[in-house]
Amino acid sequence: MAVNTNLIYDTKRKMLVKYPRFGSEIATANIEFRDDLKYHTAATDGKNIYVDPNYFASLSENDRLFIIAHEIMHIKFMHMLRVKDKSGNMRDLDVWNIATDAIINANLERDGFTIKEGYVNKPEALNYSAEEFYQILLKEKQKQKQQEQQNRQRAKPTTR
Repeated sequence: MAVNTNLIYDTKRKMLVKYPRFGSEIATANIEFRDDLKYHTAATDGKNIYVDPNYFASLSENDRLFIIAHEIMHIKFMHMLRVKDKSGNMRDLDVWNIATDAIINANLERDGFTIKEGYVNKPEALNYSAEEFYQILLKEKQKQKQQEQQNRQRAKPTTR
């Protein structure tokens, strides 16, 4: 994998200049290129940030700043450590990821970042904690599943 690691350095430098509130986090952030990510975009394990080199290189400068700020916020908000509820039960990972992405993206947009088209964009998330928004999304998912089951039941042919 031939990658331009200067792209990470340049993004970190530009972030320090453009968004100084990320100063300590960006200065100490370990950002690595990885081409084996599940979604081939970016991810964090709660300590390190991993970006797909091809995806990262394809982004505009503003989108690179956004994606790094986004992953830093996952670390800052300790989302990886909160993936279990107070009882120790694992949350639905897909719903948790959407809830936490929504909270982060709403905060970043409020702070002047532009959310890339196709990313989670739920401005109402700004009014909730990740746990509260997770519950809202989980109820929506359960309601949608119930409606789908009801629609399948109605669609079954009746035999007499």
